[in-house]
Amino acid sequence: MRGEGDRRPAARGRTQGSAGRPARVVAALLAVLAILLAAPAAAQVADPGGPERILSYISAIAVESNGDIEVEETLTVVARGDQIRHGIYKDFNLVHASGYGRSRTSLDILSVMLDGEPVDYHTGSITDGRRLYIGDADSFVSDGTHIYQVTYRLGNEIAFYPDYDEIYLNVTGNGWTLPIEMARATVSPPPGAPVKSVDAYTGAYGDKGGAVRTTRNAEGDPVFTTTAPLQPGEGLTVAVAWPKGFVPEPTGLEQAMDAMMPALVAGAGFVVALLYYLWAWRRVGRDPVPGPVIPVYRPELPPYAMRFIERVGYDPVCLAAAVIDLAVKGYIRIDERDRKDASLTRQATGRRPPSAGEEVVLKHLFPGPEEGAFTDFGEHSVRVAETSRKFASFLKGRFLRDYIAQNRGWFAVGAIITLASWIGAGFTVSDPGTVAGEAVGAALATILVLGIGTSAVSQWRDMLRGRWIALPGVLVWTVFVIFGTVGWLVTALSLMVDLGLAAALVLIAGTGLNVLFFHLLKRPTAAGRKALDEIAGTRLYLTVAEADRLKFHNPPDRTPAHFEEMLPYAIALGVETAWTDQFKAALAASAAAGIAATLPQPDWYSGSHWNEGGWSNLGGGLTNSVTSSVQKGMQAIAAAKAKSTGVGASFGGGFSGGGGGSSGGGGW
Repeated sequence: MRGEGDRRPAARGRTQGSAGRPARVVAALLAVLAILLAAPAAAQVADPGGPERILSYISAIAVESNGDIEVEETLTVVARGDQIRHGIYKDFNLVHASGYGRSRTSLDILSVMLDGEPVDYHTGSITDGRRLYIGDADSFVSDGTHIYQVTYRLGNEIAFYPDYDEIYLNVTGNGWTLPIEMARATVSPPPGAPVKSVDAYTGAYGDKGGAVRTTRNAEGDPVFTTTAPLQPGEGLTVAVAWPKGFVPEPTGLEQAMDAMMPALVAGAGFVVALLYYLWAWRRVGRDPVPGPVIPVYRPELPPYAMRFIERVGYDPVCLAAAVIDLAVKGYIRIDERDRKDASLTRQATGRRPPSAGEEVVLKHLFPGPEEGAFTDFGEHSVRVAETSRKFASFLKGRFLRDYIAQNRGWFAVGAIITLASWIGAGFTVSDPGTVAGEAVGAALATILVLGIGTSAVSQWRDMLRGRWIALPGVLVWTVFVIFGTVGWLVTALSLMVDLGLAAALVLIAGTGLNVLFFHLLKRPTAAGRKALDEIAGTRLYLTVAEADRLKFHNPPDRTPAHFEEMLPYAIALGVETAWTDQFKAALAASAAAGIAATLPQPDWYSGSHWNEGGWSNLGGGLTNSVTSSVQKGMQAIAAAKAKSTGVGASFGGGFSGGGGGSSGGGGW
């Protein structure tokens, strides 16, 4: 790859060119005619024997007055069916660094010949360039000597300096997998331009080898001929300079526009997407105005529904709240053997009917409706995991459509705008398909890292609150975050290499913009707004101090039965500690007044989260048990599916090299 950092420095003592020369154009035409006349006899070239190799690599390079470079290459090769089966391929390096970012060279294939006759060819994408495949996948090249001729035009390949202009061209490329016995390059500067200085290098990438002889032809054009064979990985690089004024120099603005085009396209897409999202948010995404917050003593919504609606999503706390609500109603008995495990036993008919979601939990959590059916979070983890999946599906079907306006169609328009900007940025470079793929990969990696990062933060929060049972999850999600971040860095750096830093950052920011408005465009419906008001009122009631509670209109007495009835709501809304502290304070006040006050043992629970002084983090403990059981069950389900389907995997494979132009080739 050519760039300001790897340009050959202006060398002293360069060979000086003549001030003028005869009709070079006529001579060039005669040379081309001679080649064409000799081409039909190419197939008659005697086979020199030996392995596959390039006998000669002849390149005629002409700088045109408009700044384009036309190159005609003639390669005489020996084919043996080893690497060269269908033909040969040639790589072009078309992207290099510049003072404004990443500059791109255009490539136009003019003609491709084999042994004097037109031949099929196609091109494909490679990193920072294109690959030209000469030949047909359905045909094979015969053993012996063959002559390939390729004519192409390069644009934006000239380097402009304060005192001179120059082409710095990798003639053969350093990526050939075949040895080259002899390479020769003739460089014709722009019409009328004298040669100011020349340089040439041979060897591996970065070498400054001098196994090259520089002469002049009759027109005074420099001719570079290697004096030793080039081994695979070695190449010939030449540089020719001429005075300024013979080729129109692009302005700084034009150069900046060319180098920054990916960033400009990506930036325009980002701005359009942002403006669209702001407009869409004002149209459909703004939440309805909340109503006054009034304490709710007896909510209509079940506790799990409150959590799902408020979070606009499902988590294990929803299932834990449903289980505890079923226990309070008399359908389930909870027995905790320790702080890490629990079992559930089906009871007789409850005291109050279960809600629709709780019926789903009962149906899938127990193998039958009869009393005494048993589910252990440790032994029956697959059953718990399936219950969690079915329950989550029920909640999404029941509440998302009626309570939350997703506005997915509105979001899709913004996502399409962003995707179009990625594709557009990709088409400003030489390898749009690869770059577009990298952009999509970087976007998916960003979403993945954000998703697993959110889960990791949640796990860390639980552990820091004293739920040490969450430690395994913390470790697992932290490892996921580390590997996900590494993957994100790889895709982001790859994108930066191809598009430049500015464009890559804009595209990644565009991903964040879409993630943000994916959530902002969601809004509660009228029913959802009413539900959120009920949730706010319930939370107010559960967290208010006793002195303020007495100001409520006809507040219920805080009896043990009322405490148990509201406990699932406190767990679902994350205010269990505040709710239990109120009853502890009430018990302490009664004791201070000389009134015996204890909380009776509930008939639906036994374990360490209850004592005569009250409850202690029942929701957290049961949520940990549910989470652990679901994770274990999902792993078992995944392992069973992998075993039944036989899932598996298998794994399969200036200096020489500076400048633009060729980057190598081989047989295919």
